[in-house]
Amino acid sequence: MVPPEIGWPKAVAANARAMALDDTLSEVHVNSGGISMVYLRDYDAAEKDIKRAIELNPKFQEAHFIYSFFLLTRSRFDEAIAEANLALELDRFSPRLGNHLGLSYLYARKFSDAVGAFRRTVELDPRNPLLHDSLADALLCSGLHSEAQRNGKQPLTAWVILLLLKKASHAG
Repeated sequence: MVPPEIGWPKAVAANARAMALDDTLSEVHVNSGGISMVYLRDYDAAEKDIKRAIELNPKFQEAHFIYSFFLLTRSRFDEAIAEANLALELDRFSPRLGNHLGLSYLYARKFSDAVGAFRRTVELDPRNPLLHDSLADALLCSGLHSEAQRNGKQPLTAWVILLLLKKASHAG
């Protein structure tokens, strides 16, 4: 792993070179928007670049995903949900995008919609403990505590306990 003080400047320089070579690529604008959002914390520049990426290629699901993520950070939940839905329409079988849609609903406090999104996503990847945990979180927020335990918290909790026990056995 590259330390951030080394990696971020390299990412900025590489993206600047890519932008100079071809500023009509949606991917370059998504990267620029991500750098502006996460590293530079220039939210106006981030939104401008991500919107430009979508303008250049409206079918690029990653641009809609990143824009949705950006909108969540700005507490613009309805817009974030709309962008998450667009991303998922472009890649219906992506557990990552399905999980993101569920999280968008969860952050917007639309718990029943979150439960529905997570249930559909769990069907895509039933062995993924993160998805079960996300579903369980939404069920808990909906007040469905026993269903949350049946659908996620117990398996993930057991996995974490086993991991901690394994780690402790190597420490002693």
